[in-house]
Amino acid sequence: MKIKSRQLYNLLLKSLTPVVFLVVDPVYGEGLVLEEITVTSERRSESLQKVPISITAFEQVSLEKRGIDELDDLGASIPNLSVSPFPSDNNTARLIIRGLGQLDAQITQDPAVALYIDGVYVGSSIGSGLEVVDLQRVEILRGPQGSLYGRNSTGGAVNLIVAKPVLGEFGFKQALTGGNLGHFKSRTNINFPLGETAALKLSALISKRDGTVEAIGDPLDYGAEDREAYRVDISGDLIENLRLDYAYDTSDVKDTSRYEQVIAGGDLSTVLVGPILSQFLSSSLPPNILVNVVGIAEHDIPAQADRLDRVTAVRPLQDNLLEINGHNLTLTWNISEYLIIKSITGYREVNNSFFHDSAPSVRSGIGIALAEPAFGLPAGTFLVAAGPLGATSQGRRKLDFQQKTQEFQFIGSTNFIEYVAGAYFYSDRAYSDLVGTSFNTARAYEFTDSKNESLAVFGQLTFVPNDSYWSYTLGARYAKDSRQAFRFNPNSPSFAASAPYGALYDRDFSNFDPSLTITYDIDKDSSIYGKVVSGYKSGGTSTRSSNLALYTSGFVPEETLAYELGFKGEFLDNRVRLNVAVFKMDVDNYQTSIQTGTSSAERDFIGINGVEINGIELDLQIALVENLRASLSLGLLHSDLGGDILPLSGLPDTTLIDGLPYAPEKSGTFAFDYALGFGRWKLDAFLGYNYQGGERYSSVNSADSVAMGSYGVIDAAISLSMNHLDKHESKLTFWGKNLADKEYLITNFSGTAVPFGQNELVIFGDPKTFGMTVSYAY
Repeated sequence: MKIKSRQLYNLLLKSLTPVVFLVVDPVYGEGLVLEEITVTSERRSESLQKVPISITAFEQVSLEKRGIDELDDLGASIPNLSVSPFPSDNNTARLIIRGLGQLDAQITQDPAVALYIDGVYVGSSIGSGLEVVDLQRVEILRGPQGSLYGRNSTGGAVNLIVAKPVLGEFGFKQALTGGNLGHFKSRTNINFPLGETAALKLSALISKRDGTVEAIGDPLDYGAEDREAYRVDISGDLIENLRLDYAYDTSDVKDTSRYEQVIAGGDLSTVLVGPILSQFLSSSLPPNILVNVVGIAEHDIPAQADRLDRVTAVRPLQDNLLEINGHNLTLTWNISEYLIIKSITGYREVNNSFFHDSAPSVRSGIGIALAEPAFGLPAGTFLVAAGPLGATSQGRRKLDFQQKTQEFQFIGSTNFIEYVAGAYFYSDRAYSDLVGTSFNTARAYEFTDSKNESLAVFGQLTFVPNDSYWSYTLGARYAKDSRQAFRFNPNSPSFAASAPYGALYDRDFSNFDPSLTITYDIDKDSSIYGKVVSGYKSGGTSTRSSNLALYTSGFVPEETLAYELGFKGEFLDNRVRLNVAVFKMDVDNYQTSIQTGTSSAERDFIGINGVEINGIELDLQIALVENLRASLSLGLLHSDLGGDILPLSGLPDTTLIDGLPYAPEKSGTFAFDYALGFGRWKLDAFLGYNYQGGERYSSVNSADSVAMGSYGVIDAAISLSMNHLDKHESKLTFWGKNLADKEYLITNFSGTAVPFGQNELVIFGDPKTFGMTVSYAY
C-alpha cells in the first residue's frame, strides 16, 4: 500500500503533540571535553584511544543523530568503508573495507569483512542488510583481524552491539517516524525488572516506505520497504559472578528490488553467435545453411543518465521475502580479577526468496536468422522468430541457510600481562535453488546444496613491562576449514554435458595467522603503534560456474599481510582528538568473479596474485567551543592489481582495470554536532557532508566495468527534548538525508548485457528523504 506523506504527518502531529510537553527538568551543557568511547574490539572493554587498531565507533546518541539504522547507512559515514546492496536484494549487504569484500553473494564463497552481532559471527551476507532493533554501539575495525576474529576478516570487521536489559529498573521507549515517500517507522523498547538480579527487554520494529521509483500500473514500487523485527533479551546473574545474556530475534521482510536503469544503450538487433552451420543449432532447421544467432532488444524507456522516479511497469513486480530467526546465549563467569571465562553460543536461520528482473524496462529475445541469402530470401531473414520478447533474465532464487557457532574465551590480566585465548567452532548448511526465464523461455530447475565447517584456536598476549612506555602484543590463530557443495545445473550446456547428474565440490583448508603489535606511549594522552597482521579468507567454489574442472577444483584461500603505523592522541585537555593510520596490504589469491562461459552469468572465482593496497585513515574531533564539536574523517586508498592481464588456461585472457572495485580513492566525512541545554530543555543539531571521490569501479574486468563518478551528500538533523528527574524524556526530531537530492550510482553492471542494448545498467542511490521523529522514554 502506498502511504501518503501528508496524511502520515497529520496523524503523527495529532496523536503525539501532547506527549512532547509532558516532562520538565534541567539539562546542562556538554562542556569542552570530548567524551570517552568504550569499545570491545579486543574482547575486553577499553577506551578506543588505547586500542592499536584503526577503528571507528558510534555510540547510540551518535547513531540516532546520523540516522544509522542499518549497515547501508554506514557506508557514507566511514572512510575506506563501502556498503551497497546486492543487485535485486536490498537485504544482502556488500561490505568492503580497504577494497576487500564480497561482490558476488554466494553460499560457496565467504565474505572478506566479518560481521558480528553481539559477538556472534554472521556467516552469510544474505540477509545481513536488515535493520537491527535497539542498536547501542557500532564498531568498524579496518584492516585484517586474523588473530581474534579469524577467517573472513581480511578487510576488517564490523561489530553490532545491541543494548542489554537494565537490571532493577522499569523502562519504556517509543519512537514514531514519518517522512516523505510514505515513510513510517515505529520502534518500541520495554524493560522489565525480574527481581534485583535479572531483567527482560522486549523490542519491536515496524518500518514501511514506498519505493524510490514508482511503477506506474503496478501495486508495488521499486525499492519499497516493508519490515518487521522483534527481539527478546534476558540478562541476569545465575549465581554470584556468573552472568547470563540471552537474546532471540526474528525478522520478516517484504522489500522490493531497486530499479535497474539503462543509462547507455538502446534498441538493437545484433549477432551473438555466427555464422554457424544450421544443423549445429537445431535439427529442425534445413541443413548446410549458414545462420546467425541474433539478439533483439526493445527499450520501453529510452536510455538516459538522469535518475528516474517514475516508470511504466513492463512486467509485474514481486516482493522479496526474507525471514530470519536467531538465538544468542552468552555466559560470563568472573572467576577472579585475573580471569574471565566466556561462552558464546549462536544459532541463525535465514530463509530468503528474492525476485530479480534484469533491466525491467527492456524486452529481449533470441532468434535464428540467415547469415547469407538462401531459398530466395535475403540475409537477415528470421528462420526462428525472436519472440515474444520478454525479460533478459527473470527469476526467483530461494535460499535456506542455517548456522551454528560456539566460542569459548579466556580473558584476563596480571600486573604486566593482558591475555585473550579461546576456541571456536562454526558450521553452516545451505540450500539454494533458482526458477525463472531467460528471453521468455523457462529455465530448468537448478540447485546447490552446501555444507561448511570451521575449527579454530586463538590467542593474544600483551606484555607491558613495569615502568615502561612500551607494550608488545603477539597474536596467533590456527584454523581448519572444510567445505562441500553439490550443484545441479541443466541450464548451462557445457556444465550439463560434463555433469548431467550434478557435480560435487569437496575441499579442506588450514591456515596459521600470526600478528605482532608494538605500542609506545608518548605520554598519558598519546601513543604510536606499529603492527604486522595476517588475514585469511577461506577457499570455495562458484555456483555460477559452467566449467566442471573449475567448479570441482574451486579457488584457494585469499591471504593478506598488512603493515600499519598509527598515532592516537588527545590534546588541549581532551578538546582535540587525532587518530591516524598509514597502511600497506599485500594480497595473494584475491578472489574475483570472472566470466568463464558464453554468457555473463557463467562465472568463476579466479585468484589474482600480487595485489597491493596502500592508504591513510585520519579521524579528527575538536570541541570548538562549549556545546559545539566538529569532526573530520578522511580516507585515501590506492590499489594495484599487479598486472593488466589475467591469463586463464583454455579461456580468453581477462583485461584488468587499474584498481580494486568499490574502493574509492578518496572518501571523507565532515560534520558538526551541537548540543545546548537551557533549563528543562535541550537542543541538539547535526550537519554532515559525506564524500566519495576518485575512480569507483564495479568489477576488476575492464569489459564489464565503467567508473562511477564522485559524489557528496548532505545529511542533517535537529531535535528538541525535555526531561524530568532524569527519568522521562520527550523528543521531537526533524531530519533529512541527501538534502541536495544528489544523483549518484551505487552499482554499475556495464558490459554484462551489451548485446541487448544495456551498455550501462545501473542502480542509483536514494533521493532526498526527510521527515520527523517523535519519541518518549521513561
